[in-house]
Amino acid sequence: MNLIAGLEEVLSCLVFVNSIDETKMLKYLALYDNPFLYQKTGFIFSEYQRELGISDDFIKICKDRCGNSKRYLTSGINNPAYSGEWKLVYPKNIKRIKNGGLEDAAI
Repeated sequence: MNLIAGLEEVLSCLVFVNSIDETKMLKYLALYDNPFLYQKTGFIFSEYQRELGISDDFIKICKDRCGNSKRYLTSGINNPAYSGEWKLVYPKNIKRIKNGGLEDAAI
């Protein structure tokens, strides 16, 4: 697994965490200095900002460093939505996705 894919995997699991060390996250993001990672991280953390206790300052740093490119949060999005704020296409039901599927999907 490459490092960017590894960080993406970590980000996808963060919804289960009670708090985030923003200083460490910014340090890791700075090491990669990849606008797409700032974009994805900022978007996901803004979606869960209240639940994770993420500061407005953290979100602003991610916005300032995410560039101007329009991108997809992930591939294979069936029901897309677009965040003009983050210039990112994401699954419309993102808050209902757990373990790769919808939390209320029939098993």
